[in-house]
Amino acid sequence: MALFLREAGPADAPCIVFLHGLWLSSSMWQPQIERLSNAYHCLAPDLPEHGKSTGIGLLTLENTSRVVADLIREQTLHGRAHVVGLSLGGLVALGLLRDVPEVVDHMMVSGTGGTAARFSPVIAALSKLGKPLLHMLKPASLVSLGLRFNIPQPYLGVLREDVRHL
Repeated sequence: MALFLREAGPADAPCIVFLHGLWLSSSMWQPQIERLSNAYHCLAPDLPEHGKSTGIGLLTLENTSRVVADLIREQTLHGRAHVVGLSLGGLVALGLLRDVPEVVDHMMVSGTGGTAARFSPVIAALSKLGKPLLHMLKPASLVSLGLRFNIPQPYLGVLREDVRHL
């Protein structure tokens, strides 16, 4: 089973892979994809246990790095991509750089630290603990939390859909 993938732009253009944060999905990258897909082949997967990739396997940094590396090899012209990761996606990107650097052309990460391996047990615990927690919270509460991060009004519907799916 493959990761759910948002894809846009010419397949022969340089590729950018966008990796989302914990408990979100590839939809968080829609504004960037809209603006960059005229010049880049944009790929934004839903990471394991997120969005429409809930049946892909466990959310571990090792598994997630492996399936993202496979995606890059299969979906890009030269088997390499520019990788952009935020939070959890940044940890996955750093895992790619550590484990399979040949699939990374350039990388930009934000909201993560450079010692990604130490976070693997934390990510697994958040994944397991987060599911019951998310069932207890109301979607409106989670969306209002998102408002604290200044999500532009046109994309609040995308956040609501991610929260509803969770």
